[in-house]
Amino acid sequence: YAAAQLEKLRKDKDASDRQMGIFGVYVGQYQSAKKMKRGRHVVFQRNYRRERRIIGARREAARQLYNAVLGSLLRRADAMRASDEWKASREIAHTPDKRGAYAHLKDRYRVSEPWAHKHKSLARDTWIRGDHLHVHIAQKIATRAHDAVEQWLYAKRDRPRFKRYGEIASLEGKTNDTA
Repeated sequence: YAAAQLEKLRKDKDASDRQMGIFGVYVGQYQSAKKMKRGRHVVFQRNYRRERRIIGARREAARQLYNAVLGSLLRRADAMRASDEWKASREIAHTPDKRGAYAHLKDRYRVSEPWAHKHKSLARDTWIRGDHLHVHIAQKIATRAHDAVEQWLYAKRDRPRFKRYGEIASLEGKTNDTA
């Protein structure tokens, strides 16, 4: 229907000019409705209160999950660093043997990334995973906590700190399809 009406306007110049005049009146009414008394523009915004509340709950759930995974990884890493095996592996020169020794220790003390993904807070029936976070987002948060601990173990960064309220600004998943 609309295409047929536009075709009529394209053929008839007078009808096209009349339609442009009507359109101009609509634009003028819209612009005058946007202006306030002192010349300031009113910005029409959708009410995002519900969305902000949901996003805030997800960010808080992500923070609590990060802190839970980080706390358990740090406890395990402290136990690993206190062991005699860790001290012996630190003395090995940079060879594949050293990497193997570290990998064995990380697996033994459950400081590896697969163990971070198996943390009890990542279970489907917990309130964090069940109500607020997708599994891919939760695994990415666990990976971030593991990477922070791993960099600390290899003396690349200082000891990781827990996140305070409001410190997590955004969440990411493993792929772009993750919602």
